[in-house]
Amino acid sequence: MSVPNFAQANQGLAAMQQQQHGLSAAVTAGHLWMEPDVAERAAARCEQQIDEVELILDGLRDLGQARKFGDNADGRAAAMAFRDAAVTGENSVRGVLVKSQEVLRNMAATYRAAGRAAAQAEQANQQMFS
Repeated sequence: MSVPNFAQANQGLAAMQQQQHGLSAAVTAGHLWMEPDVAERAAARCEQQIDEVELILDGLRDLGQARKFGDNADGRAAAMAFRDAAVTGENSVRGVLVKSQEVLRNMAATYRAAGRAAAQAEQANQQMFS
């Protein structure tokens, strides 16, 4: 029995991660900044989403326990396949959700860095023209 997986979702997250790296590089290079309050709201929303994903992860504990689909080789194989799809490896539901939290943490950090960049630029401008 083939194990269902969430490789396509993982690929989507990888694309989002690349976009986030590009934004982070733009912030570092001084090409991207955000008003600090906007950046903080965006970062806070990312953190809220991380918390929501954590609640989903908590609910996966039950899925990680093998269920009975019959006391025979096919039944045991089905039980293991469903368990593996839920919690085993990066292409499991758990793996994808954990990776999404990582992407969201990095996005929050990038937003905050963009907010700091704008605040620093504003402060530098004030000092220059004072």
